[in-house]
Amino acid sequence: MKSLVGMPPLYGTHPTIALVAISILTFGSLSPASATTETLSPAAQKQAQALVAESPELTESALVNDVEVYSASTGVSVESVLRQASSESAQSIEAASSSKKGKRTKKIGNAKHKGDVFVTPAFTGGVNHGHTGIYSAKPTIVEAPGTGKKSRSTSASSYKVPKKSYKMDVKTSQTKRNKAGSYAYNKLRGKKYSANFAVNKKTGSAKMNCSQLVWAAYKASVKIDLDGNGGLGVYPYNIKDSKHTHIYKTIK
Repeated sequence: MKSLVGMPPLYGTHPTIALVAISILTFGSLSPASATTETLSPAAQKQAQALVAESPELTESALVNDVEVYSASTGVSVESVLRQASSESAQSIEAASSSKKGKRTKKIGNAKHKGDVFVTPAFTGGVNHGHTGIYSAKPTIVEAPGTGKKSRSTSASSYKVPKKSYKMDVKTSQTKRNKAGSYAYNKLRGKKYSANFAVNKKTGSAKMNCSQLVWAAYKASVKIDLDGNGGLGVYPYNIKDSKHTHIYKTIK
């Protein structure tokens, strides 16, 4: 634990506020055991439950915990965060709706460039938010594959995807693409999986989901924001629809 001695009283002298501030600064989150929907307004409870239903691997306690931390660090109310997050989740499902559930039968193959990205249909509990990854080299993919698995690198030559998957380059110099690809390989592998997409735009998280990893690779290394709608969270199809990405191959 880092010492807080000598830090200015940014949060005032109220003991409760100070305790919350110290918890966030030292641990990065509030205790999941304290997170509950029971303290939320009925409207916020409904939005939280809808988010969990749309992200079947996410628990209510984990969602509320992360939203409370985000709210405390930004000053945006929990209710406002949940309202926007619920809207973004619905938008993500709508963006993915043109893709039907299908088996992974097509090999994605090598990229045109290091730093290219892909987006593919992916269903969890019947809900399609998609999946995404980044090429750390033309023949190598870095991805956060899902719950219970750590982010990893894998060979593109044997990587299978469903139909209506997209391979994209990022509209920037190859030097910047190279930096993003190397960052993903060197800094973002071996991370545990996070099921929370609602407020996932953090580059230094100990846990990451697929779109957070791809977003962080570009944001942290070359300051390019691949989130297409600029919301609180980044979903796979936000990356597909970003002004910074260009589809050069649709897998049919």
